Amino acid sequence: MQGFQNYVWQIRRFQANARWFLLGGFLIGVGFSIFSLLFNLTLREAGFTEDLIGRILSLGSLGTFLAALPAAYLAKRFPAQTILVVSSLLGAFGYLAQASYLQPDLLMGANLFVGGVLTVSRLLSAPFFMRNSSSSERTHLFAFNMAVGVLAGVLGNLLGGYLPTLFQSFGLSHLTALQVSLGTGALLALTGLIPYGLIRERKEAGPPITVRQLFRAQDKRLIVKICIPYALVGMGAGLVIPFLNLYFRDVFGASPGQIGVYFAFLQGMMVVGFLFGPVLARRLGMINTIVLSQLASIPFMLILALAPSLPLALAAFLIRGTLMNMSGPIQSLFNMEMVPAADREVTNSFSALAWNGAWTISSWVGGSIIHTLSFSISFYITIGLYVLSSLAYYFLFRRVERRS
Repeated sequence: MQGFQNYVWQIRRFQANARWFLLGGFLIGVGFSIFSLLFNLTLREAGFTEDLIGRILSLGSLGTFLAALPAAYLAKRFPAQTILVVSSLLGAFGYLAQASYLQPDLLMGANLFVGGVLTVSRLLSAPFFMRNSSSSERTHLFAFNMAVGVLAGVLGNLLGGYLPTLFQSFGLSHLTALQVSLGTGALLALTGLIPYGLIRERKEAGPPITVRQLFRAQDKRLIVKICIPYALVGMGAGLVIPFLNLYFRDVFGASPGQIGVYFAFLQGMMVVGFLFGPVLARRLGMINTIVLSQLASIPFMLILALAPSLPLALAAFLIRGTLMNMSGPIQSLFNMEMVPAADREVTNSFSALAWNGAWTISSWVGGSIIHTLSFSISFYITIGLYVLSSLAYYFLFRRVERRS
């Protein structure tokens, strides 16, 4: 109860810009979560194979990879409000294009485009919160931002599971109902532009920053160290995470409505994990929290690989996702606190570059592995990469955190 009261007190202290950012992110997250849940299922219903779906999904990560460094430059040159509105608007139109035309080449190009434009706004969040918060409420703000995104996912997944059934009741075919549901998610995301438009930040004094000045980081070795575990986790995640909805569909015969409920439950449990993360970090330290939560998730991924029944697989899916993602806000805050203020945008961009570059490669390969071998092989490889990531965090940063 005391911890809950402390959270409420900290939330009341959030600055106005942070509140508008959180609300806009929530509304956009609801719409885009609908799209994310149903996109793979739509492609599968249209006759796309797992390896082709993997190639299409990998283009989104490639777009993120290509846009990561330009995003740091744009974040320094343009107001946050402008970046958030423009990138979200373009992302929604990109999703609408994918919902309307199910041709592989167009889907790849649109996914590449959407991955790039949404990266700019996503990488803006951590430096934005550092500017629009004090040190006393910062840990709670980072955790609450993740929790808000996950709550949006809960609502989006529930809606996404229900919408195809609703549209089929109007006489649409299953595939057409899925496409209309995708378009509905993209249109709902546009409501987030309203709170984004209310953000007001004073422009920093001084001449515009140049590209050379932006990438002249003060501690390049530290940035490289931060990127290593991100690359390992991204490589492992790309093998299995984009295909989990197909895993429940193909292995256990789950319907879109059931899958939506599963993912909504996961998002709800992740909210609890995000909010509990700062409590653990205060007691154990940031690095210990990151390492322990990641390692604790691994036995449940092994259960997913071997599960003989849907109830066991679903329990492992929920617990694994909660534990693995619990440390997400802590990782983001740790990165921002370890580097000088001038290096934050660059650090954010390079960590995204490492994660999404690895994800791009592994999601491309992951679809082929699943199509030719099995889901289990992808799970086994991912387990090994997650263990390496946890060890990298521990050995690279435990002393850095103590000195700080």
